[in-house]
Amino acid sequence: AAIDAFIKAHSPLPETVKVADAPFWTTAQAAFLPRAAAAGVHCEVQAPPSGPVVTTDGERVRQVVDALTDNALRVLPAGGRVVLAVLPLPGGVRLEVRDDGPGLSAEDRAVAFDRGVLTERYRGARPVGSGVGLALVGELARRLGGRAVAEPAAEGGVCFALELATRTFP
Repeated sequence: AAIDAFIKAHSPLPETVKVADAPFWTTAQAAFLPRAAAAGVHCEVQAPPSGPVVTTDGERVRQVVDALTDNALRVLPAGGRVVLAVLPLPGGVRLEVRDDGPGLSAEDRAVAFDRGVLTERYRGARPVGSGVGLALVGELARRLGGRAVAEPAAEGGVCFALELATRTFP
């Protein structure tokens, strides 16, 4: 209910967003660089100079990226690495936040976007948040006409992704 109320209060606005371009990601990275540096975590961007244009709510896409980056920084120890990446998809784009942290089991990934499940599962074992962030990511992805994905990262941790069609606003 709280997630629905928040999203309704901040209803999406269709706009042309260059979410696959390096400037979008450089801005996102800059917001987290001080926190990453203080924690001793390396934060990098892997994005082309330009990419597909997506018609969607850019503020909500940025909210997804911020929530996923915040999650990564919460669990990564000093010396860890978080990657903000863009990959083209046929007819769309995939926005990733990957890390080399502890990762998630297949069972965990299956419920990653369910409110509070991972928080309860890992409370006391690793740093956890409120249990709302990933649920918000899943709901925002759905409302943007895309999908949220959780899978193993090439870096060894977890990869959270938002997949959007080049025209995603319903």
